[in-house]
Amino acid sequence: MKTNKTIAIIGGGVSGALTTYHLIRRGAQAKVILIDPRANLGFGLAYSTPSYRHLLNVPAGKISALPDQPNHFLDWLQKNYDARMTETDFAPRAVFGRYIHSLLKTVPNLDHRQTTVFDCHVAGEQATLDLADGTKIVADAVVLATGNFDSAPLRGVAEGPVSNGTYCHSAWKQSTYANLSPDAAVALIGSGLTAVDVVLRLRELGHQGQILAITRNGAFPTRHASYGALNEPPVTGAPPARARELLHAVHQAIKAVWIGVR
Repeated sequence: MKTNKTIAIIGGGVSGALTTYHLIRRGAQAKVILIDPRANLGFGLAYSTPSYRHLLNVPAGKISALPDQPNHFLDWLQKNYDARMTETDFAPRAVFGRYIHSLLKTVPNLDHRQTTVFDCHVAGEQATLDLADGTKIVADAVVLATGNFDSAPLRGVAEGPVSNGTYCHSAWKQSTYANLSPDAAVALIGSGLTAVDVVLRLRELGHQGQILAITRNGAFPTRHASYGALNEPPVTGAPPARARELLHAVHQAIKAVWIGVR
């Protein structure tokens, strides 16, 4: 296919990988370039975890990468991971990363630039990307798929605990767990899904010390509740003008179904 259009996708995690895959799968009338310094695409931060105890928060039957094939991920799981998996099971996140990676492997002649973007200049209807390897890309459309940025460092932490590794800002760096004594007391700031991942990883590595979770609401994530399918879309007619109004309509629909199930 000959085209003069170029779409540059910055980031090769799940969002960038799936954007690339679907653009090419649907025959986009443009050259698609995926820019990411990593050799293995599709994993990103969430799905690069080495722990198979870190699970998806969506069951296998509801997280297909192909909307027109809702059982695609489940079928892939049964063939490539565990034949006993069912639509209600929660697969390891690392396995989901392998699934996304396998989709990109089916793309012929994928243009993957294994480098980073350090500047972008927009002129008219095009953008020029300056890459760390010294090359440039002139694109008609740019997709930012860089993932979530790190949260802000905790204020008031002294330099000592930071420099000696007592205070660890990232739950995902291997250095966070590398030199930790099995009996060390650990304090977690927050009690959400990341805190659960940290607890699972600590115990997996043989940690036996006390773990204290500090949280404003005193609550841990709950398991998925029973639900019933919606009989009609949560929004009919013209969509709300504001995202907050749309989110409110979705929450109201979920609440109505949940009350009905109870």
